[in-house]
Amino acid sequence: MINRLCMLFIAGTISAVNAANPLGFREYTQKITMTFPSVAAAEKATLTPKPLPAGYELAYTCRWDDTNARHLNTHEVMEKNGIKGTFFLCNLYILKKDPDYLKKLLRGGCSIGLHTVHHYKLTSLDPYAQFREYMKNRIELETASQSPVNSQVYPFMNWLAPGPLITGSIGDAMMAVGVISSPDAIHPEFGVKLGYPQKSLAVAQLITPGDRNPDLQKMENQQAKILKDRKLLESRPAISMSMHSWHTPEGLRNLDRILATAADKANWWKCNLNEYGAYRYEALNTKVEKRIEGGKVVFTVSRVQPSELGANVPLWLDVTGAKPLTVSFGVLHEASLELPHSPEQRLPEIYGSTDASGRSKEISGVALRLTHPAEDKWLATFKNNGSDPITGLAFTFRFPSACENVTVRRDFSILAQGKNIEIPVSQKLKSDLFYRYGTPYYAVQCDFMQNGKLCRLYADYTGKPLSGQPLTVGDAAGYYQCPDKVDISRLSLPTTKPDALGLKPLESKRMPGIGCGIVYAGPPSGKKRCEYYLAVIDFKQLTSEPVVLKMTATSWRKKEFWLNGEKLNCEKGGLKLKLKNGLNRIVLKIPRYGFQFLLLNDERKQCVEFIRH
Repeated sequence: MINRLCMLFIAGTISAVNAANPLGFREYTQKITMTFPSVAAAEKATLTPKPLPAGYELAYTCRWDDTNARHLNTHEVMEKNGIKGTFFLCNLYILKKDPDYLKKLLRGGCSIGLHTVHHYKLTSLDPYAQFREYMKNRIELETASQSPVNSQVYPFMNWLAPGPLITGSIGDAMMAVGVISSPDAIHPEFGVKLGYPQKSLAVAQLITPGDRNPDLQKMENQQAKILKDRKLLESRPAISMSMHSWHTPEGLRNLDRILATAADKANWWKCNLNEYGAYRYEALNTKVEKRIEGGKVVFTVSRVQPSELGANVPLWLDVTGAKPLTVSFGVLHEASLELPHSPEQRLPEIYGSTDASGRSKEISGVALRLTHPAEDKWLATFKNNGSDPITGLAFTFRFPSACENVTVRRDFSILAQGKNIEIPVSQKLKSDLFYRYGTPYYAVQCDFMQNGKLCRLYADYTGKPLSGQPLTVGDAAGYYQCPDKVDISRLSLPTTKPDALGLKPLESKRMPGIGCGIVYAGPPSGKKRCEYYLAVIDFKQLTSEPVVLKMTATSWRKKEFWLNGEKLNCEKGGLKLKLKNGLNRIVLKIPRYGFQFLLLNDERKQCVEFIRH
């Protein structure tokens, strides 16, 4: 029960002060008073956010993927040249060998970013697993590094899928976790398919001169092409050097030469991707209101809290129309105002995560638990076991795309010592077929002031796997090693038994978190045992409407797809299948183990019934 005597409720679901804030981050206002030589000058004065800090024309950063001990060599070259960057990490096994690994990577103004926990292909996962890969990644990275995270890169550069709900679910997971920066937006429909609102995801333009031995000429050619595209630079004013720390000794020397060319550019902002994402979000979404008081102007700036942005970066604004004589806050640089965040607005100083009991090793005196008492209800319980009040509690519930709202915010001003509060959240789960599979996973984040320090504490919840749903294609399929010679045409007839063709079944291929439209052919150990694998899928049609096989274009390369004795050929947008009454069979011949789309059911409703092979 909520103890109403020990806390003050500020607002229900926090809505942004500024309607242009597309992700609904918490905001605050700053009032800047400027004096001018006359009323006429005051009337002409305007204050407008600059696209990049100071007078910089371009943001320059580095992006390095995977948890890799050789990042330290890359970092050394970056630090030598005064270049910042972001290291996108998966699990943190490396800390057992080098406990100071993260501290070393953060030196020189670098940051840590998300790369998912297991480096799976995100498009192959159900919506809960997609969210879990990002959310657990952020909890572990922030807690271990004691630093904020707001950026991500995709494992295998894999986010585009033939079904819109799959790609949109990845975008929802990113937004739920708080991602506002990503350096690998290489597709023109990037933001549209992911579902990000305009002005909410900062992307950079990749330069990839080589992972092992970077080529200076290749870098210069790629960079020149980017710098010529002024229109693209207006929306993506950043270059990201990429992408793996696999450098040979000669490669490190070449990387040194490449970064030295960037270090010489005085009009380039050397930043990490946390800083770039935070600055761009504010620059595109800050609201400025003006009130004239004689020869003075009071500008009210509505901006996002740095704890939401993941970086504490001053905002720069152009002062046009008239030159001010004085300014009450910030630093005036000719015709630009450098506006730092207010002193009370800062990043968390301590990060922690809780165990099953709600306690944290990193933050003492408090406990936080998240429970899921009913299908449409969640409950966060926060206890103040310390000897002093806790203030400024900001709860952010983070949900997968299966929920109607991926973030819900609840704020409270004070919680007395020895007291506790319960924060309930209610919302509906989506009923589309795609969202009805997986193991439920949710998280809550609480930022609060304790003993003069801003703390961040995470709690998460894992439920039981969802049951009672139609059989998925992955569970229904039979998997086999493919001999050098096999009559796939005959195998694809529903009446043919695979053992009649001498096929040997593989061990079960079912892996946790696989989405409902995915088959996985190959050994569970991940080691290649033969040149080709076969997946055999039997199904019945449930609708009178045409059934469409949807695949990504790359899924058809070096693969074979057979239906009821006939080989299928790829068509853009999907292939309408000629099915027969009763049992049908599709056979996939796949040149290596891995995930393959086989979308026969619509993402929203069931079109076929898969029969367990």
